[in-house]
Amino acid sequence: MVTCGRCNKSMVFEEYEDTHCATHYNLCWKIGDEKLDFDDENAIQYLLRQHLPKHAARQKKVKFVCEWCQNEKKSVVGFASHVKRCQSRPDKQGLHNEVENGFGIVKKSDIKTIEKSDDSTVTCGRCKKEMTFNEYRTKHYSKHFNLCWIDGEEILDLGNYDTVLNKLRQFIPFSVVRKRGVKLCCEDCKTVKKSLSGFASHVIFCSKTPDDIKHLLTRCEDCGNKVKPSSLITHKLKTCKGVNNIENGKNISDNSKRAYKMRRKRRPPNVLSFHPDTKYITEYHDFMCRLCDFITISVNDIVDHLLNVHDIVFNKKKDSLNNYTLNKYEGHRNIYLKPLLNYYNFFTKTFWKDVCHKDFKSDVIVLTNDEAIKYLPSIQQSCKIFSSNDEQMCVDLFKSVYVNGMHWLFTGGPNWAMSWCPVPKEVQTQYLAISCHPKPDLEHKEMEIYQYQSLVQLWRFDSLTNIIDEAASCTPHMSYGVAHDYGAVWDMAWCPSGAYEPPQKIGLLALSTSCGDCPIFAMPFMDDISEMFYIYKAKHIVARNFECEWIEGGIQCTKVCWQSVSPFKTLICGYSNGVVSVFHINFKSIFLTNDILYPSHTFIASRSCITGLSLNYFNTTILATSATDGNVTLWDLKSTENPIFQKKSHCPSDCTWLQQCYTLVYCSKVVNPIFSKVRTINFSNCDDDLDGYNPELYVLKSVIDRNKILGNCDEVKNNEKIYCDDTDENKTLNQSNISGDGESYKSDDSSANSDQDKSYNAGKSGDLLKNIDEEDFYGPAFYQKSTHWSVSTSDWMNVIATGNENGVIYEKLFLSETNNIGKGNSTVLQLMVRQLLSNDNTQSEYSDGYRFNETVKKFGLESKLFFLNEKELKDQDDSKPLLRYPLDNITKVSWNQNFNSFRWLAIGTQSGFTLISPSQAIPENSIDSFYKTIYASIDNFDDTTDISM
Repeated sequence: MVTCGRCNKSMVFEEYEDTHCATHYNLCWKIGDEKLDFDDENAIQYLLRQHLPKHAARQKKVKFVCEWCQNEKKSVVGFASHVKRCQSRPDKQGLHNEVENGFGIVKKSDIKTIEKSDDSTVTCGRCKKEMTFNEYRTKHYSKHFNLCWIDGEEILDLGNYDTVLNKLRQFIPFSVVRKRGVKLCCEDCKTVKKSLSGFASHVIFCSKTPDDIKHLLTRCEDCGNKVKPSSLITHKLKTCKGVNNIENGKNISDNSKRAYKMRRKRRPPNVLSFHPDTKYITEYHDFMCRLCDFITISVNDIVDHLLNVHDIVFNKKKDSLNNYTLNKYEGHRNIYLKPLLNYYNFFTKTFWKDVCHKDFKSDVIVLTNDEAIKYLPSIQQSCKIFSSNDEQMCVDLFKSVYVNGMHWLFTGGPNWAMSWCPVPKEVQTQYLAISCHPKPDLEHKEMEIYQYQSLVQLWRFDSLTNIIDEAASCTPHMSYGVAHDYGAVWDMAWCPSGAYEPPQKIGLLALSTSCGDCPIFAMPFMDDISEMFYIYKAKHIVARNFECEWIEGGIQCTKVCWQSVSPFKTLICGYSNGVVSVFHINFKSIFLTNDILYPSHTFIASRSCITGLSLNYFNTTILATSATDGNVTLWDLKSTENPIFQKKSHCPSDCTWLQQCYTLVYCSKVVNPIFSKVRTINFSNCDDDLDGYNPELYVLKSVIDRNKILGNCDEVKNNEKIYCDDTDENKTLNQSNISGDGESYKSDDSSANSDQDKSYNAGKSGDLLKNIDEEDFYGPAFYQKSTHWSVSTSDWMNVIATGNENGVIYEKLFLSETNNIGKGNSTVLQLMVRQLLSNDNTQSEYSDGYRFNETVKKFGLESKLFFLNEKELKDQDDSKPLLRYPLDNITKVSWNQNFNSFRWLAIGTQSGFTLISPSQAIPENSIDSFYKTIYASIDNFDDTTDISM
């Protein structure tokens, strides 16, 4: 006979080994043996895995229930961690696992719930009310929020924080918690709490005397201070001296290390809270006073006006404010129209107010033919492309064609950098700057520098409007080229405003190059609309990091962006060694010497190559960076000693702001499909306090008046339904399919992707399942397939665009009202490699080599557009030859951000083609409604009806 040291139950040894150990998940011992240390997580995990069947943890078929607090865990690591910190453990409470009943000792594990039928009568132990068991089980227990018990069963310990919190979590659905829909009222004092942890803490301390409260406080293991159980996490993150010891490098305990690591899991900060003068985009409305002609864009200004001029005092609630004010666009609540109107107001009030770079003159010389030919790409003719009629054609260098609803521009080499030139609202002509490698087979290493002759091409679109039928009739042509000697261009950025000065220049263009320098050109204005072009050498200044001169071998400049605040003279560059430098363009500055501009501020953002760099429009000191070490980081340029937010991801390749929603979007270059996601991080949390906050549940909010908008959910569904009807005609063009839910990219051959789809579908029900990725709680995401090199967001439409190395370009509409990516508003453009017909019947699917010239002899390109209700794309992974040039690799995507052409997306490819494609993510009638609304006279606003679907 042996006795279990966990429950003091005696039995034969065979029964102990065969069955009894399983009841404790193998976490038990025989009396006489060494007692199990529940604080040793490694030993706990080892014993748990011995108990599990083979592959159970890998197949995620694990479920553990704590014997002390009945908390459920679905992973070995999670349960081991819970056992270590469980506050209901007998040794932590100073109790044995037993209770006295007056006659003897009865173990808690021996207390069994009596089975009852639905018609049996039971008495609630909380309120002593009698009822049938069916009524208790289906209705009554919800009145107590699951904090009740049946007379005769074990009494619920309402003084134990973990027990109360676990009972609440079993009752409240996870979807309600995540959407901040919790509203719990205390039965005794009628106090309302809006979080599970806050209500659990209130239940414990409600109606308690000061002496009782002191006994119920939890003592911090690190510093010895007593705090409420719900505030323990916040205490460890903010005020605990144990955490401070970590930063000071002193000796610390394991518990302190665990608390310090939890800082990585804190939710994204509220960007609004860093600078009070920052305005959220939803505030950019024209508020008009109903009592006079006063108009303002600020809520605070209209409140002050009503108080000072009309002597009206109210409680600042929105319902009261609406009684005295009128919103210019209040009638237009369409989910497609609202982002356009919001950004239009911001665009007109922020950009193109003044000319900011009068002292930066354009000075160019024309190169002769012999000089210019050194800078031209080596490929003079493109690979073949297929039209919708299966006709084959080639495009000459610097020429363009209109095929399959898109403009195809042949630049002569892989396009890794491109950007649309910002122009004022009244300018119709559009310019696109493109830089390509001079030779298609060039290879570059990250830790080396390259300097050779190259060319920046400026393409002109005389009429590229948001009305697709009108834009199709205009053929783009190359306006001119700017020659330089800085090697490959990895990124480029135009000055966002104040640099368009015809007839001198159209703007300032900054390039990040492989030699480490960042040249800034004043691009000349050319009014000649002929198809002849010239190659220029332009005078410029060079933004150069000190480390380019100090480090042996040099570093590459990988990313560049401008700060979007007047006078638009701040330039930021990221480098291959993880350094970020800030430059201020001022010709009188001490940092400018002999046309070399040195940085006014430099800081180390990473220990590896910077892959993404993006500044926030509405809080212009907030900089987002991504690096190859996996860190996505947020910096305040006013103080860069420490980041304000940092998150580890899977090798991010690019990042950019979804400006209207304070949401950061980033993509990845990955091999494992499990990590293949385009992810978002929402930084518009409206609750800055962490009291009662569960760090594993990131509750997000995208707009200020969320409750008002969520009340119109039917409107969102109706808009999506109407959009489905609008695209029925287009769906007949192509019979291939994409995912119906628009969120996951499915493949029949990939078991990993099918598991991911199950994870997403389960997540929609609101339950926190074991296979949901922790990173998804930062914001919505969608699955990509293979590596994505670039991501771009439309500031006007709230549309995310990205493309992968298999030629698939995604367009996803982000719904700021619900902080979600639209299911029925996604389009996919696929660039497919197609084998050319040959008279040789023995032709292999493999080319003679993986170089460009060998590949284009046997392969061509075609494109197809897929709409939202189609289910599968053509999977090219199985058919793609390993030994051929990647013609379909998408290297860069860039939205046009100008008023007249914001629907157009530029897509760079490895084949040398740049595709100019119109977005199909929003319907045509929403574009028409947008222009009708902004051009309508304000005098007729009172008679305006809702024209937005």
